[in-house]
Amino acid sequence: GETVRVTAQMIEAVNDRHIWADNFDRNLTDILALYADVTREIADRIRIEVSPELAAALEAPTAVDTDAYDDYLRGSYLCEQWGPEEMREGMDLMRGAVTVDPDHALFHAGLAICLQYASFFDYLEPTAVMDEALAAAERALEIDRNLPEAWVAWAAVRYYLGFDLVASELALDRALSLNASHVRGLTHLSWQLGEAGRTEEAVALARQAMSLDPFSASTGTTLAQALFLGHDFEAAIPAWRELIELDPDDPSLRYYLGWALEAVDEHREAIAS
Repeated sequence: GETVRVTAQMIEAVNDRHIWADNFDRNLTDILALYADVTREIADRIRIEVSPELAAALEAPTAVDTDAYDDYLRGSYLCEQWGPEEMREGMDLMRGAVTVDPDHALFHAGLAICLQYASFFDYLEPTAVMDEALAAAERALEIDRNLPEAWVAWAAVRYYLGFDLVASELALDRALSLNASHVRGLTHLSWQLGEAGRTEEAVALARQAMSLDPFSASTGTTLAQALFLGHDFEAAIPAWRELIELDPDDPSLRYYLGWALEAVDEHREAIAS
């Protein structure tokens, strides 16, 4: 009917010990109050301790322009599609978000990532976007040095546009020290280490990203690529095939599957792919 119940249970994973459980019942019109109650109760039960920096950030949340944030979300989605028209529209939305709300680090980081991706896929000349991308990434860090997205964006620009492998890896390590479950940080570090020949590390990072975001073509591609670079073709082939089932309209997936099939002398299938 008009009632919603949330049942929350907490178990200590190491020894399967039951710690706490409770039910929260509310009318649907009070759903936001329900979320707040559950969150507060769990936080109290965990007795989480946060760093002074995070505590200060939580006490003084940054105001966000809602229209600019909407542009950021739409721009992020479009830039993740990796098509030329989508990325062009995504970059325009990101620039709009930065213009409306120039003091929000997340918007600058998003713009830097989008510019870097567009140059990686040859939609823009790297020399044409290097200055803008680096300025956006550095501005994001200037505003908030505790934002993982800012470090990932700076690392992406330094690696793919500046070819600075050491600085990029250090920046990604910093991002993951701030949030060990940051999917983009995990995938970017996996790409970089795989391309450097450190494929075991790359595969481990990709698997971690996949466990956090299993239905993402980006994380799936990261894992399949790391397996391929590590010459584990028997694992890479089914990984690419699973991705094709997930997104049958992406021609690049069949292209990469063809590479893996060729590597195990399945030439007929490789040609067909």
